[in-house]
This record gives sequence, C-alpha cells and structure tokens, in this order.
Amino acid sequence: MISSKFPNDNYHVSMPALSDPGFILGGFLVGLGTKLGNGCTSGHGICGLARFSKRSLVAVCTFMATGILTASTLPTTNQLLYHESGTYELFHPNDSTKQVTLAVNTALAVTALYLLQKKPAKTKKVPPQDIKKKDEGCSSNGSNGSTKKGPVAAIVGSMFALGLEISGMTKPHKIVGFLDVKGISDGTWDWTLVCVMGGGLVVSALGYQMVKGYNLFEHKFTRSCPLSAAGDTKRGGFNIPTNKNVDAPLIIGSGLFGVGWAVGRLCPAPALCLAAAGCSQVITGWWPGYLCGVYLGDIAKGYL
Repeated sequence: MISSKFPNDNYHVSMPALSDPGFILGGFLVGLGTKLGNGCTSGHGICGLARFSKRSLVAVCTFMATGILTASTLPTTNQLLYHESGTYELFHPNDSTKQVTLAVNTALAVTALYLLQKKPAKTKKVPPQDIKKKDEGCSSNGSNGSTKKGPVAAIVGSMFALGLEISGMTKPHKIVGFLDVKGISDGTWDWTLVCVMGGGLVVSALGYQMVKGYNLFEHKFTRSCPLSAAGDTKRGGFNIPTNKNVDAPLIIGSGLFGVGWAVGRLCPAPALCLAAAGCSQVITGWWPGYLCGVYLGDIAKGYL
C-alpha cells in the first residue's frame, strides 16, 4: 500500500542481483553487529528511541551512517557480491521450498497451540482489590512469562509481519533505495523506510507512556506489567533494557550492522518473514551467515 506510491518502485529493474556470498556476508555482519550492539532497526530504531534511550540514539546514528556510506559507495560491479549479469528480482519461493516451509510453519503452529493450551503451574493469586497495593501483582525481575501472553504475542507478531509486507520492508530494493543517497539527485531515492520507522516510533512512544517509569506525564493509567500478567505474583513485568552505557561494543556492533544491512539488504525481521515464505537464498545463505555472526559476536563480547 505505502510502497506502491513511492518513486523507487521500479528501482529494482536495474538493481544487480545479490550473489550467494553476498547473502552470507550480509547475514554474518548483521548477526555480528546485532549481538555486539544488542539491537537492530526494531530494537534500537523503534523501541529504543521511543523510550528516549541515549544508547539507541547513538546506535541508530551509527548504523544509519555506515549503511548509507556502504550503499552509496559500494560498486555494484563487484563480482564477489553481485552477479555480473542480470538484474534484481523480487524474492519468490520455488515449489520445493514452499513445501518445506509450509511443513515447518505448520509444525511450529501446532506446537505453539499445544503450549498455549497447557495449564500453567499454580501460582499465588492476588485478589483484584489488592492488585494496586502490590504493584499490580507482577514481579519486578521480568522472568516467568505467563501463558496468557501467548495469544497476545501471536497477534502482535502477525501484525508486525503483515506491516513489514504491506509497507514493502521485505523487498530488499526498498532498503537499498533508502540507503543509497545518490538517488536524491535524480529523484529515485526511496523514503518508504522513513515513513515505516517513523510510524512505528510514534506508536511505540505512545505505548511507553503507559509503562510506569517511562511516561513523560503522570496519569493513572500507567502499569508495571502487561494486562495479561496482572494479579499473578510470579508473572514477569515488562522486559525493558536498563543498560545506559555507550560503550565500544555498541558502537562497533552498530557500525557492522549498518554495513551488513547495506550489503545483504536485509535485517532480522524481514529476513525471518522471507525465510518463512520459503525464499531459498535467505534460508541457505543469509540465515547461516547470521547465526555464525551471532556466535562469534558472543565470543567477541568477552574481549571488548
């Protein structure tokens, strides 16, 4: 819907196709950067900025800078990362990957339904009249998630994936169209990403106004835990990062993430959607590279 009205819609016609090594390298750098920087476009760019996190502001500025620099200067004639001939085409799963991913998605859905219908362990209940007295009845350590959150998480996850698809964020040419600022001069620059992140940021910021401790103005509707966990002393509260340090891993990781984002044209959420749809290059190239990057990032953290 949004993506159909932007000047960059046909940019992919002349956009070189990414090679298999390009997918692997892009996924690896995104995985490494996400692990070191503790976040990506959604974590830092939407959730972090929405709660006015200084760390997230530094991260967003860093990965936007490295992403723009990489996309605007990386030659598309590089035969290692791009196919020498041919043009970029939107990802379409083939018949074999469709069957495999359909089976996997079905198995995951059945497993989720089974886990959701299981009765949770008995916990101490707080009488409704005492909920406010006991900080809404939720624990402060953010652990022991409630099965009541499952349906809400499923609905929110579906909305998130649908939003990515409708807005065009699962189309890699939209990412390059935004990061490659050379398009500003000839009118092909794609500002879809600005609208998508901006819209998500506004909604997320409004949501944080309901979270106790993150609201800008005092009001009686703030909460310490989700509605699904109220009245249960062993259910977790909101899981919100508390680290405020702007350190080397954050800056290095965000920088690497930006480079990988520009090279591979994907970040984790769209890549997950494309993998679930059966896009073979994302499954066999991007995700293995990503997981290797996360693994090495975890090791590298011990030295930074």
